[in-house]
Amino acid sequence: MPKQIYDPLHGFVELSNLCLQIVDTPVFQRLRRMRQLGVVHYVFPSANHTRFEHSIGVGFLARKMLREISERQPELGINRDHLMCVEIAGLCHDLGHGPWSHLFDDFLETAAINSETKKGELGLRDVMYHEQRSILIFRWLVKRYRLPLSPVQVQMICDMIHPRPSNNSFLYQIVANKHTGIDVDKFDYLSRDSYYLGFPKRFDHQRIFRHVRVINDRLCYSDKSRFDIYDMFLTRYRMHVQVYRHPVVQGIELLHRDMLYMLPIGGMEWFSILSDYSQYQHRIHDDIIDMIPGCDVNGNIMMLRNKLWSRDGYCFIGEIVCRQNSPSYHSVGQLLLAVGINDITPLEMGETGDTCEKEEEGEGVTVGGVKSHLVIKTVVLGYDNDPVENVPFYDPKNERLCLDDKQSGETSLLLPQSFKEHRIRWWCRDHNRTHKSRARLLFNMVKSRLDQLKTA
Repeated sequence: MPKQIYDPLHGFVELSNLCLQIVDTPVFQRLRRMRQLGVVHYVFPSANHTRFEHSIGVGFLARKMLREISERQPELGINRDHLMCVEIAGLCHDLGHGPWSHLFDDFLETAAINSETKKGELGLRDVMYHEQRSILIFRWLVKRYRLPLSPVQVQMICDMIHPRPSNNSFLYQIVANKHTGIDVDKFDYLSRDSYYLGFPKRFDHQRIFRHVRVINDRLCYSDKSRFDIYDMFLTRYRMHVQVYRHPVVQGIELLHRDMLYMLPIGGMEWFSILSDYSQYQHRIHDDIIDMIPGCDVNGNIMMLRNKLWSRDGYCFIGEIVCRQNSPSYHSVGQLLLAVGINDITPLEMGETGDTCEKEEEGEGVTVGGVKSHLVIKTVVLGYDNDPVENVPFYDPKNERLCLDDKQSGETSLLLPQSFKEHRIRWWCRDHNRTHKSRARLLFNMVKSRLDQLKTA
């Protein structure tokens, strides 16, 4: 008999015996110790929901969406195996997430660049992204607990978690949609994050569900749901600006990242922990600092932790906003070069993020040959183009594909003409008056020279 649990967003959610068997494993229960929003709760105290409940919600929505499509279009031949596979994919899509949300992936990406692996051997590069780890952990889970899944079903679930470029079928566009960015993962986390943060939810995923159809093996959406989809992308942008990429939140992330760098664990040691799932399920979670013995030999991590607990985190100095229709500086180096400042050199520059938030960051800067307490990050918010451009819409009267907004000439005057902006943010690692004054002086110098360039 299926088990029912109550979710504050979706009401009663049924879990099949197989899904319940997965949920009751230690590697899935680990998600209870991982907050969905990483360190956001230090700024927004109510953001304490976990990846455990989010994963259950995504599994529920994935099955519901596919079931509704099946009822409207029985000719597609959707069967119980398809429903089971898409539900398990939604349930297991975040199995590989590490501590403090995407911050851990960014840290591993930097560690992987500095690691060496013999040709033909697995290394840190093969496990540095949570999608890679989710697939590896799921395969281990199937083998370890002898789940009744065939090799074909296992491969289908893995491809649903992280679709390959060759997988163009609509079945691989439900949990993670690489073509349009519209998937049940976003439906759940945007709704759940808004709910726990107390933000109004501006889109109706139920309405989108009711009007989605499969045309030419693609998920297509009714023209009636166009503004619900715009509202979804707008909600995502707003959450990135006001919550996920809030400057104080990012300052706390920088502090946590510094603690990770202080751990006495090298590249290969990280790989051995991440590839041993009996260790993974017990050690890789939000309390990782407390789980590694002897990690604070010199007391540096405890010092940072005390700063965090006393609300004495990295001090936000300010930001320089460069919108898409203005001169755009994709890195700190480009900005400093543009304003003619040559005595500030960013260190260890690297690029991370996706289409909505790319970052280029420096560990610190060198000023006059001395490493300062200044940290500079370039954050890209928004999208390269109109995010709805790649979304296929159909006319509900004849169920045929219709033109997009730009082709039809029906673009609303309320929609922006540009969709991207660069924000170059400055922090000081401590609240020492001298350090903060020095950081503000440098920031004001750069901002003043940039304003002069704009008016020239």
